[in-house]
Amino acid sequence: MRVGYPQFSALVRVGDCRTAWRCLSVTLMGLQEYFAQLSRGVDLVAECSGLSALDLEKMGASAQDAAELISLHAIYFGPTPYTGKQRLAVNAARRNGHALRECLMVCV
Repeated sequence: MRVGYPQFSALVRVGDCRTAWRCLSVTLMGLQEYFAQLSRGVDLVAECSGLSALDLEKMGASAQDAAELISLHAIYFGPTPYTGKQRLAVNAARRNGHALRECLMVCV
């Protein structure tokens, strides 16, 4: 039996499917958590307050992801003479359930 994840194929070859399933479950939980975080959209961006792109990279973000998050933070939460419009944008993103990708698309 071949599993789509190379790190699990050795486990399945030895016949320990329960161990392979536990490992796969941990991987899936990691993916579920990853997608759950991305779906938080503007609330995830808000957590970047006081952080730099380098700080995010030290936490494990790619340089591109870090730059995008910092850029979005500046747009949604940075200083602006248009605080009312900024507040409306944040509230609309939350109300419409915009995930991180949608927030990026709106700001491009």
